[in-house]
Amino acid sequence: MKKFIIKSIIFLTIIIGWITYTGTFLPPVAVPNSDDYMAILIDKHRIADSITTPKIILVGGSNLAFGIDSKMLRDQLGVPTANMGLHAGLGIDFMLKEAKSVAKKNDVIFLSIEYFLFAKGDYKLQKHTSRIFPKATEFYTKNTFLDTQDYLNDCQGIYKKVIDKQINSFTTTLAYLFPQEKKLTNNLPLAVVKPIVQVSKVNIYSRQATNKEADIVAHLEEYPRESLASDGIWTYQYWEGIKVINNFAEYAKENGIEVYFLFPNYPYKEFSENKNAVMLLEKDMRNNLNIEILNTPTQFVYPNAYFFDTHYHLNKIGREKRTQDMINIIKKNEKIMLLLEKMKKIN
Repeated sequence: MKKFIIKSIIFLTIIIGWITYTGTFLPPVAVPNSDDYMAILIDKHRIADSITTPKIILVGGSNLAFGIDSKMLRDQLGVPTANMGLHAGLGIDFMLKEAKSVAKKNDVIFLSIEYFLFAKGDYKLQKHTSRIFPKATEFYTKNTFLDTQDYLNDCQGIYKKVIDKQINSFTTTLAYLFPQEKKLTNNLPLAVVKPIVQVSKVNIYSRQATNKEADIVAHLEEYPRESLASDGIWTYQYWEGIKVINNFAEYAKENGIEVYFLFPNYPYKEFSENKNAVMLLEKDMRNNLNIEILNTPTQFVYPNAYFFDTHYHLNKIGREKRTQDMINIIKKNEKIMLLLEKMKKIN
């Protein structure tokens, strides 16, 4: 028994060591042609990296991906724009590290981050993203425990597929040799392969759903969903994002980058249900955030009819309205307008 325990410990140590080594030192294989939703990050970085002059950078989750017309912003403000917003699940830490990777001196960053978003984000989503876009490994911290857990789950899945295949082969052989026993063999577990259903329209949650600015546009001609995916009722607590943003603001200041905050869009009905929590958040942010907040929470609150399928995803009308409202807010800020004029003169 003692030898078995020792061998088990050695085996687990080897497995964990291998996972740590491969996760830390071996880069994931890029999948540049992936149509996965997270592959949109590839296009967003390509756009941002291709801009050689000072630019506007939008940072946040899918409220920006679905809710901003980057071309309208660029045309009306006269400055190249990179909309980096994609998925709130990536977390604030990820988003801001990503922003550091594309931001340069004289750039202006507008943060519009979903309410009460966690700093760390969803590790599985981050890991999935890095498999598609290897550079993403720079934007989050590896978790050896979760990697080990995933590895063991993958192994279990592989063994299950092998066993299912053997069972399927065995039952097929029985059905061929003993057709009269068909009813008996049908009670055995078989590997089920679901047929792939082809659809003609573009999947809204895919890389194909974007335009050349890497904004999500496939949903713009769609009818809004009957109900919006709910966030539920928020219980207020001091937002950890304030400290994370302040640290980022310090980095930006040291590197000649300007940063501003804009509260995100939200529907009327759900906003009224969470108004107390949002007002407490705004108070804390105005007292403790070290960057200028350009709007109030209510300025981007719109009728539910302006939303597509979630509380943050605007439809065609909502997207145009939110973009124009944002432009108007920026144009009323003399300091930002002076910055933009200065940016236009830098080659």
